[in-house]
Amino acid sequence: MIKSKRFRRTVLLLLIAALLALSACTGRERAADIMEEAEPTPEITAAPTPVPTPTPTPEPDYPAMGPVTVDGTLLASGSVAIGEIAYVSAAEYLDALGLAVTEKGDTLSFTWRKSEISLTVGRDDLLRDGAAQKLDGDVLRYHGEIWLPVRSVNAALVISSFDDEENNHLYCTPGAGDWAVPEGYTVPVIMYHGVDDYYHDNEELYCLRKDILEQFQYYVDNGFDCIWFEDLEHIEDYEKPIILTFDDGMTNNYTNLLPLLKQFNLKATFFVITNGYEKWGNMYMTDEMIKEVSECGLVSIQSHSHSHAEMHTLSVLAQTKELAQSKMRITRITGKEPFVFCYPRGSWNIYTLQEIPNYYRFGVDMGGKVYVTGSDPFKITRFYIKRYYTAQNVDEMFQRAGLYQ
Repeated sequence: MIKSKRFRRTVLLLLIAALLALSACTGRERAADIMEEAEPTPEITAAPTPVPTPTPTPEPDYPAMGPVTVDGTLLASGSVAIGEIAYVSAAEYLDALGLAVTEKGDTLSFTWRKSEISLTVGRDDLLRDGAAQKLDGDVLRYHGEIWLPVRSVNAALVISSFDDEENNHLYCTPGAGDWAVPEGYTVPVIMYHGVDDYYHDNEELYCLRKDILEQFQYYVDNGFDCIWFEDLEHIEDYEKPIILTFDDGMTNNYTNLLPLLKQFNLKATFFVITNGYEKWGNMYMTDEMIKEVSECGLVSIQSHSHSHAEMHTLSVLAQTKELAQSKMRITRITGKEPFVFCYPRGSWNIYTLQEIPNYYRFGVDMGGKVYVTGSDPFKITRFYIKRYYTAQNVDEMFQRAGLYQ
């Protein structure tokens, strides 16, 4: 009986164990089924490392080289040194020359001295009618604008580069460039001095105002083209060219003569003595007057020496000083380099003729003969007009010279 109870208990325990095992197995299978039915866990990947935006390299600021004046206009931006080369703003430079410029992309085009010119960013040449002329540096962009190597562009365009080393100032003057003069053209050059009904020292130097009015009307009525020396470059464009010159730079040229030039719209050349005002006072124009006259558009200011000393009486060194001082002074006053020298009282010697080409392109004398282009540019002769000369006297003078028959 006891054995039978133990047996039943053992069977019961085995049965319970089997049930528990079966339950555990079913649970695991159910859990597996649940796992299979559940959405898969997304794979976790590391976020990409952001690539930093590169900081642009700032455009360099090139050092300033000094002021630049082009044909009397001071460039607002001056010049900058790129390497050892002076660059200027193309827009400012070409505007100062009064040019109509076409800009297409990186290329600038314009007409200069009857030639078609183009300049292109990245190129180290200037094209003149399609032919390349070497520059000493590339045309380039700087702060969004086109800049030019100024000295070599001047050379390519036949514009003079003149340095005021004391003030580190570069002057660019087209008239003073080494342009060619066509030969064989007759150009009478007329020599005047003052225009005033009153005279101060030498009576014959002061033409009466009524006589100047009459002479100017004669020039207009007879179709004369009053030109400057810089116009000799294209002398073939004029049928009856004539150059009116006024020596010394007296104040009456400012007060009496300039209004008459404006009235008749006539060009003239004033040969000024650069220390005239300091030496003789109010009889001579001040620097401010000379500058105003230069800017009027009708007068070319050229040199009549610094002190009006007769050149043949001076040493070579003193002559050189007269040539150089007057040149520098006029350039600083007007912003344009003078290129014509008028010998005081027609005085010169062999040393003058040796030195003058280092400073000027033309030398103007007296002599009473007509100037013919192609002759010695440092012995240009003139017809002298003095007080009491009328328009009839001028006409008779031209007739005797065989002009315009």
